[in-house]
Amino acid sequence: MTLDQSGEPCEIRIPARLQYVSSVRRVVMETARRAGLSQVEAGDLLLAVSEACNNAIQHGAGNIPGAEITVRIFTEPGGVHVEVSDPGAGFDPGALWEPRSETPHGRGMLLMMQLTDKVEYTSDGHGTTVKLSKHACTGEEWDAEDGSGRPGGRRRNRLRYVFDVCRTVSGTLELPRILAVVAERTARLFGVARARVLLHDPQRRTATVAASWGERVRVRTEAATTPATRQAIYVAGEETQVGDLEPRPESEVQGHMVRSSISVPIVSRGEVVGSIHLDNFQRRRRFTNSDVMALRAIAAQAAVAIENARLYREAQRHVEELAAIGEVAHELNASLDLDHTLQTILDKTKDLLGIEVCAVMLLDAEGYLSVRASCGMTDEYIGQQRALLEESPLARAITERRVIAAWDLRSYDASRGVYGGVVSAAAAPMMLHDRPIGTLNIYTRERYRFSEDQLRVLRALADHAALAVHNAGLYETSQHARAQLETSMARTGSALHVASELHEVIRLVAELAAQALGMDGGALVLTDMGILAGAGEPSLTSEDAAAVRALQDLASEVATNGEPLALGDVRERPQGHILRPAGIASFLAVPLATQEGLRGTLCVYARVPRALGGREVALLRSFAGQAAIVIENQRLLQDTNLRLEELGTLLEVGQSLLSRLDLEVVLDRIIEHVSRIMHAQVCSILLVDRDAGDLYVAASRGLDVRHAGRLRMPYAEGVIGTVLRDGCPRAIADIRRHSEFVYQDITAGQGLRALLCVPLATPTEVLGVLNVYRTTVHQWSDTEIKFLSALATQAAIAIQNATLYQHEQQVAQALQKAFVPARPPAGSAVEIGRVYVPAGEHAQVGGDYYDFIPLENGRLGIVIADVSGKGLRAATATAMGKYVLRAYVLENPAPGDAVVRTNHALCHQLQEDGAFLTLFYALWDPRACRLTYVNAGHPHPFLWRRATGECVPLCCPRTMLLGILADAQFAEKSIDIAPGDVLLAFTDGVSESRRGRELFGKERIRTAFEQVVNQPAQVIADEIYRSVCEFRDGSAVDDITVLVVRFGGRPA
Repeated sequence: MTLDQSGEPCEIRIPARLQYVSSVRRVVMETARRAGLSQVEAGDLLLAVSEACNNAIQHGAGNIPGAEITVRIFTEPGGVHVEVSDPGAGFDPGALWEPRSETPHGRGMLLMMQLTDKVEYTSDGHGTTVKLSKHACTGEEWDAEDGSGRPGGRRRNRLRYVFDVCRTVSGTLELPRILAVVAERTARLFGVARARVLLHDPQRRTATVAASWGERVRVRTEAATTPATRQAIYVAGEETQVGDLEPRPESEVQGHMVRSSISVPIVSRGEVVGSIHLDNFQRRRRFTNSDVMALRAIAAQAAVAIENARLYREAQRHVEELAAIGEVAHELNASLDLDHTLQTILDKTKDLLGIEVCAVMLLDAEGYLSVRASCGMTDEYIGQQRALLEESPLARAITERRVIAAWDLRSYDASRGVYGGVVSAAAAPMMLHDRPIGTLNIYTRERYRFSEDQLRVLRALADHAALAVHNAGLYETSQHARAQLETSMARTGSALHVASELHEVIRLVAELAAQALGMDGGALVLTDMGILAGAGEPSLTSEDAAAVRALQDLASEVATNGEPLALGDVRERPQGHILRPAGIASFLAVPLATQEGLRGTLCVYARVPRALGGREVALLRSFAGQAAIVIENQRLLQDTNLRLEELGTLLEVGQSLLSRLDLEVVLDRIIEHVSRIMHAQVCSILLVDRDAGDLYVAASRGLDVRHAGRLRMPYAEGVIGTVLRDGCPRAIADIRRHSEFVYQDITAGQGLRALLCVPLATPTEVLGVLNVYRTTVHQWSDTEIKFLSALATQAAIAIQNATLYQHEQQVAQALQKAFVPARPPAGSAVEIGRVYVPAGEHAQVGGDYYDFIPLENGRLGIVIADVSGKGLRAATATAMGKYVLRAYVLENPAPGDAVVRTNHALCHQLQEDGAFLTLFYALWDPRACRLTYVNAGHPHPFLWRRATGECVPLCCPRTMLLGILADAQFAEKSIDIAPGDVLLAFTDGVSESRRGRELFGKERIRTAFEQVVNQPAQVIADEIYRSVCEFRDGSAVDDITVLVVRFGGRPA
């Protein structure tokens, strides 16, 4: 190694070992001093050469055995050049700080560029050479930024800032502080107006300003359309899509000019995680390659710090997740209520994963996956989620046994016509010992890529949820089974002590007796009450009547003898050939009796022969003794309750029947009440037809359709004839054994056995009979007979009232037809529309009427009237008023004279009844085109003028009612009529229709009239009535009549 004093190159060769670099440093230091470099400049060159040698040894020749490093030194006046060569393959300078690199590198090259004036790099594939150049600075190159006034201050200042930033960000794991330091120091280092650090969210593909320093000016540029790259990027706005934007140094922003800008990405582990942006607004600045390299170095160090902070946060989050999941497991294990468990799962999923929509879907026995609990979902969307595993995209979590994430569910939902407002989703399988029970799902309302951390936590939650749901399900099942058992025990205890239905008590006694002895079925026969109730198999309700009779015969034998009967094989008795085919092979029965006189037999039986000894007999005897007491108490209680019910029912039935006047409705109500109260399988009402001299079925329930409605029978035949003649009830426990009952052909087909027949009688006559049948033999009690007789008395009164009302209605209908015109008069040059509706639920006639009286010379009398009252009396007064007025009009059609005379006549005719009329009578003269009218207390009609479109009321000065004052006077008024004019007349049932306290009123009539006045006359009348019906809040309480007359025919 030599040092040439003449300025010729000096070459030094050293082994590729770091300990030999010191010899190079001595030569370089001496050469720089002789070339006129200052102490500081020489130190910068020395540091740069050391870094170059270290790089050559470590990266260029580090893997080559016996390799050497060559250093050549050149001098010139005021400058030194140093070349460092190694035998390595070299590197690509353009790849420095390349984001694809897993570890940041290139800081040595940055250091050499900052310490020297020029750095050159060459590589020929056989070796690599880095050439460093350093010159002494003149006074003009001194940097004012260095307070000492020494040359090289700018580079040292920048280098100090770069390493200060690196040291600061490397010394903390707090990401906000790291980014704040990067923004502040970078802005100061480059002397720009604003520095910002943006962080990129790869899941939402957005960038958000995480730190900013300098002027708060929002820079707006066009939205990005291309995906983010790893090159220098400029991101506009506080939060926007990441992308490459064309630089716009002249863009105007809120009064500011972006004069110059520089941006570099922050790359970590090959991914763009953010970017640094520097902006100047007041002056232009040309950023040099050195500036770019310095900013890249800061970005690279920021990337390392961000990655460290991310790892630290992940570690913390992992610890928090483990703690949270442990807490979730504790809470889930603390409750066995399934609904509470599911809600806890949803709440914890929301809290841990920061989402708003989630659901637990469970797999049912049919293979369907359906939502069992959810949060944030609509009911409609939940209802559409039930699907087979192969039909649901999220069900792959079960079939593939892994977490599934769906980027966009909308296409799947749209195919089914469903939209629930969710877009992205993830599902984790809920597995129990490799058996799937459902999935835990999370959703977002926008496109979202779930992170690996989120999916990992979701899987952990699903694992804990599976066990919790399974345990809660087992607990719920056990609780349900326990509740069923408790219900069964409670029901049994209730049946044996305080049951409300005697038949149910008897059936349960038979069932419990069979269970106690391990038999297949049981039966209980109460001799006095004719009750046979069974439970188990074979069923006693089968159509095998012979087996039932055989069983009853054995039970009757036991009850008569008072001794038990045990048949290990029923073929020991004659009845065995009937019972064995019916499924009864063995039989045990004991008598049942109480001191109060209750008698019966408790039987149990099995499908196969079995030994029946003293133990079984004793057990059944004990059971029968307890059951007899309970049944007796229940019977007494039922009798008491029946008496109480009778009183209430009689009152209820009486009110219900007497409030109805329609005969058919009354008969149906009677049948309904009797069938329900008397537990009748068949119930019928037979009424006397005195004209035909026989009976007919007026109403029935349960009667064979072949007989219901068309069966007629002789008046005085059999049991029914006896009841009609004597007027006394007859009770038959078994009609099959009663010779007086003559209708066996009718009842046998339906299996009817017991009959209770009571007369339907009023104080003056017997109207018919009320029959109640049961399909079992039944001993009717005095209580039942008295109750049905009392009910029949009320029914007879209701039938009589309905019959009288029906007769009255027939008369009223005949009168109504007599005074309501069937069709408009012909040849009167008018078009007529009319609506007449009587008031009330059953009304067939009312007090309203209208009339048209044809007169000579084409004249026409038009009448509309309203008589006070309803029904037959009102109809009579209406008919009287109509024909009295008609008679006077035919003598003298002048309205004033006719109405005065009619009023005088009605005052004498209606005085006793207290009735009165309101009336509007008009005389239409088509030749004179004139209408003359009188109004006697009637609502003013309306007249619509075709020429002017006006709707005017036809008023009279005096409007006294008819039938009040005999000497009352009524004034006439006349009005000219043009072709097409329309007259609307109505009764007060229209104007006084109500909605609450509000009346329909004349203004609504006028409005409805004007809206349809150009329609045909009948359409006008119908539309006005429809408007009234839509307005009122119930049925009409008064008759409604609407009369429309269009004069001169309908206008063209």
